[in-house]
Amino acid sequence: MNEKFFDLRKEKQDRIMGAAMEVFAKSGYAHASTDEMVKLAHISKGLLFHYFTSKLGLYGFLYDYSLRFISLEFQRNVTEKETDFFKLQIQMLAAWTDAMRQYPYIRLFLMQAEEETDPEALSVIAEKRAGFTELTQQIAERYDRAPFKEDAPVELVSNILWYVLTGFLAEIDKKEENWLARYEEGSLAYLETLKRMSYR
Repeated sequence: MNEKFFDLRKEKQDRIMGAAMEVFAKSGYAHASTDEMVKLAHISKGLLFHYFTSKLGLYGFLYDYSLRFISLEFQRNVTEKETDFFKLQIQMLAAWTDAMRQYPYIRLFLMQAEEETDPEALSVIAEKRAGFTELTQQIAERYDRAPFKEDAPVELVSNILWYVLTGFLAEIDKKEENWLARYEEGSLAYLETLKRMSYR
Protein backbone atom coordinates (compact mmCIF):
# COMPACT_ATOMS: atom_id res chain seq x y z
CA MET A 1 0.00 0.00 0.00
CA ASN A 2 1.23 3.45 -0.94
CA GLU A 3 1.34 5.64 2.18
CA LYS A 4 0.46 8.64 0.01
CA PHE A 5 -3.11 7.36 0.15
CA PHE A 6 -3.33 9.16 3.49
CA ASP A 7 -2.38 12.43 1.79
CA LEU A 8 -5.71 12.37 -0.03
CA ARG A 9 -8.60 14.38 1.36
CA LYS A 10 -10.38 12.41 4.09
CA GLU A 11 -13.62 12.49 2.08
CA LYS A 12 -11.87 10.81 -0.87
CA GLN A 13 -10.16 8.22 1.34
CA ASP A 14 -13.52 7.31 2.88
CA ARG A 15 -15.21 7.16 -0.51
CA ILE A 16 -12.61 4.71 -1.82
CA MET A 17 -12.66 2.54 1.31
CA GLY A 18 -16.46 2.64 1.52
CA ALA A 19 -16.81 1.51 -2.10
CA ALA A 20 -14.34 -1.34 -1.60
CA MET A 21 -16.07 -2.46 1.61
CA GLU A 22 -19.40 -2.56 -0.19
CA VAL A 23 -18.15 -4.68 -3.08
CA PHE A 24 -16.18 -7.09 -0.89
CA ALA A 25 -19.13 -7.40 1.51
CA LYS A 26 -21.58 -8.22 -1.28
CA SER A 27 -19.35 -10.45 -3.42
CA GLY A 28 -16.62 -11.94 -1.25
CA TYR A 29 -12.96 -11.66 -2.17
CA ALA A 30 -12.80 -13.91 -5.24
CA HIS A 31 -15.79 -12.36 -7.02
CA ALA A 32 -15.23 -8.75 -5.96
CA SER A 33 -14.75 -6.53 -9.00
CA THR A 34 -12.31 -3.64 -8.85
CA ASP A 35 -14.19 -2.19 -11.84
CA GLU A 36 -17.27 -1.97 -9.63
CA MET A 37 -15.24 -0.42 -6.81
CA VAL A 38 -13.85 2.40 -8.94
CA LYS A 39 -17.28 3.03 -10.41
CA LEU A 40 -18.79 3.41 -6.93
CA ALA A 41 -15.86 5.53 -5.72
CA HIS A 42 -15.86 7.74 -8.85
CA ILE A 43 -12.13 7.28 -9.44
CA SER A 44 -9.99 5.71 -12.15
CA LYS A 45 -8.74 2.15 -11.91
CA GLY A 46 -5.22 3.48 -12.35
CA LEU A 47 -5.62 5.61 -9.25
CA LEU A 48 -6.88 2.67 -7.21
CA PHE A 49 -3.84 0.59 -8.16
CA HIS A 50 -1.52 3.53 -7.64
CA TYR A 51 -2.39 3.38 -3.95
CA PHE A 52 -3.08 -0.35 -3.66
CA THR A 53 -0.92 -2.39 -6.00
CA SER A 54 -3.38 -5.30 -6.18
CA LYS A 55 -6.83 -6.39 -5.12
CA LEU A 56 -5.16 -8.50 -2.44
CA GLY A 57 -3.24 -5.50 -1.13
CA LEU A 58 -6.46 -3.49 -0.97
CA TYR A 59 -8.29 -6.32 0.82
CA GLY A 60 -5.57 -6.77 3.42
CA PHE A 61 -5.37 -3.03 4.11
CA LEU A 62 -9.14 -2.69 4.31
CA TYR A 63 -9.52 -5.59 6.72
CA ASP A 64 -6.80 -4.26 9.01
CA TYR A 65 -8.23 -0.73 8.90
CA SER A 66 -11.79 -1.93 9.55
CA LEU A 67 -10.73 -4.09 12.47
CA ARG A 68 -8.82 -1.22 14.08
CA PHE A 69 -11.72 1.16 13.46
CA ILE A 70 -14.38 -1.05 15.04
CA SER A 71 -12.07 -1.95 17.94
CA LEU A 72 -11.81 1.75 18.80
CA GLU A 73 -15.60 2.10 18.61
CA PHE A 74 -16.02 -0.87 20.95
CA GLN A 75 -13.56 0.67 23.41
CA ARG A 76 -15.50 3.93 23.28
CA ASN A 77 -19.02 2.45 23.56
CA VAL A 78 -18.76 -0.79 25.56
CA THR A 79 -18.20 -0.33 29.28
CA GLU A 80 -15.82 -2.74 31.00
CA LYS A 81 -17.95 -3.39 34.09
CA GLU A 82 -21.24 -4.15 32.31
CA THR A 83 -22.30 -7.82 32.49
CA ASP A 84 -25.97 -7.75 31.49
CA PHE A 85 -26.33 -9.49 28.12
CA PHE A 86 -28.86 -7.10 26.62
CA LYS A 87 -27.23 -3.94 27.92
CA LEU A 88 -23.97 -5.12 26.33
CA GLN A 89 -25.81 -5.81 23.07
CA ILE A 90 -27.15 -2.25 23.09
CA GLN A 91 -23.65 -0.89 23.70
CA MET A 92 -22.22 -3.01 20.86
CA LEU A 93 -25.06 -1.86 18.62
CA ALA A 94 -24.06 1.74 19.41
CA ALA A 95 -20.46 0.92 18.43
CA TRP A 96 -21.55 -0.61 15.13
CA THR A 97 -23.93 2.22 14.27
CA ASP A 98 -21.23 4.80 15.02
CA ALA A 99 -18.88 2.90 12.70
CA MET A 100 -21.52 2.51 9.98
CA ARG A 101 -22.26 6.22 10.10
CA GLN A 102 -18.87 6.65 8.41
CA TYR A 103 -18.62 3.31 6.57
CA PRO A 104 -22.10 1.85 5.87
CA TYR A 105 -20.75 -1.58 4.88
CA ILE A 106 -18.10 -2.05 7.57
CA ARG A 107 -20.13 -4.57 9.57
CA LEU A 108 -21.16 -6.63 6.55
CA PHE A 109 -17.58 -6.51 5.26
CA LEU A 110 -16.19 -7.86 8.54
CA MET A 111 -18.97 -10.46 8.77
CA GLN A 112 -18.23 -11.61 5.23
CA ALA A 113 -14.51 -11.79 6.03
CA GLU A 114 -15.34 -14.10 8.96
CA GLU A 115 -16.78 -16.56 6.43
CA GLU A 116 -14.07 -16.04 3.78
CA THR A 117 -12.48 -19.24 2.46
CA ASP A 118 -10.45 -18.01 -0.50
CA PRO A 119 -6.80 -19.07 0.14
CA GLU A 120 -5.39 -15.83 -1.28
CA ALA A 121 -7.61 -13.68 0.93
CA LEU A 122 -6.89 -15.83 3.97
CA SER A 123 -3.15 -15.36 3.41
CA VAL A 124 -3.50 -11.71 4.47
CA ILE A 125 -6.30 -11.84 7.07
CA ALA A 126 -6.03 -15.21 8.85
CA GLU A 127 -3.93 -14.01 11.79
CA LYS A 128 -5.76 -10.71 12.14
CA ARG A 129 -9.14 -12.44 11.91
CA ALA A 130 -8.41 -14.08 15.24
CA GLY A 131 -8.29 -10.58 16.72
CA PHE A 132 -11.86 -9.89 15.65
CA THR A 133 -13.04 -13.17 17.18
CA GLU A 134 -11.17 -12.36 20.39
CA LEU A 135 -12.78 -8.91 20.53
CA THR A 136 -16.28 -10.38 20.68
CA GLN A 137 -15.30 -13.38 22.84
CA GLN A 138 -13.90 -11.12 25.55
CA ILE A 139 -17.29 -9.44 25.80
CA ALA A 140 -19.16 -12.76 25.68
CA GLU A 141 -17.16 -14.05 28.64
CA ARG A 142 -18.70 -11.28 30.78
CA TYR A 143 -22.33 -12.25 30.16
CA ASP A 144 -24.29 -12.83 33.36
CA ARG A 145 -26.22 -16.06 32.78
CA ALA A 146 -28.40 -15.77 35.89
CA PRO A 147 -31.28 -13.77 34.32
CA PHE A 148 -31.83 -16.30 31.50
CA LYS A 149 -34.59 -18.90 31.56
CA GLU A 150 -33.39 -22.49 31.61
CA ASP A 151 -34.77 -23.15 28.12
CA ALA A 152 -33.15 -19.98 26.72
CA PRO A 153 -29.37 -20.42 27.17
CA VAL A 154 -27.21 -17.41 26.40
CA GLU A 155 -25.42 -19.17 23.50
CA LEU A 156 -28.71 -19.88 21.72
CA VAL A 157 -30.02 -16.35 22.26
CA SER A 158 -26.69 -14.91 21.09
CA ASN A 159 -26.78 -16.99 17.88
CA ILE A 160 -30.39 -16.03 17.15
CA LEU A 161 -29.51 -12.38 17.66
CA TRP A 162 -26.50 -12.58 15.35
CA TYR A 163 -28.55 -14.11 12.51
CA VAL A 164 -31.46 -11.71 12.97
CA LEU A 165 -29.44 -8.49 13.13
CA THR A 166 -27.04 -9.48 10.34
CA GLY A 167 -29.95 -10.46 8.08
CA PHE A 168 -31.84 -7.30 8.97
CA LEU A 169 -28.80 -5.17 8.12
CA ALA A 170 -28.26 -6.97 4.80
CA GLU A 171 -31.87 -6.28 3.77
CA ILE A 172 -31.77 -2.52 4.38
CA ASP A 173 -31.02 -0.32 1.39
CA LYS A 174 -27.99 1.74 2.48
CA LYS A 175 -28.90 4.38 -0.10
CA GLU A 176 -32.20 5.18 1.63
CA GLU A 177 -32.40 8.30 3.73
CA ASN A 178 -32.31 7.53 7.47
CA TRP A 179 -31.42 3.87 6.83
CA LEU A 180 -29.11 3.80 9.86
CA ALA A 181 -31.78 5.14 12.21
CA ARG A 182 -34.14 2.50 10.85
CA TYR A 183 -31.55 -0.20 11.51
CA GLU A 184 -30.90 1.02 15.04
CA GLU A 185 -34.61 1.32 15.86
CA GLY A 186 -35.39 -2.11 14.43
CA SER A 187 -32.44 -3.73 16.18
CA LEU A 188 -33.51 -2.30 19.54
CA ALA A 189 -37.00 -3.70 18.96
CA TYR A 190 -35.55 -7.16 18.24
CA LEU A 191 -33.41 -6.92 21.37
CA GLU A 192 -36.38 -6.00 23.53
CA THR A 193 -38.46 -8.86 22.12
CA LEU A 194 -35.68 -11.39 22.70
CA LYS A 195 -35.19 -10.09 26.22
CA ARG A 196 -38.86 -10.63 27.06
CA MET A 197 -38.68 -14.15 25.62
CA SER A 198 -35.43 -15.24 27.25
CA TYR A 199 -35.18 -13.53 30.65
CA ARG A 200 -36.95 -14.88 33.72
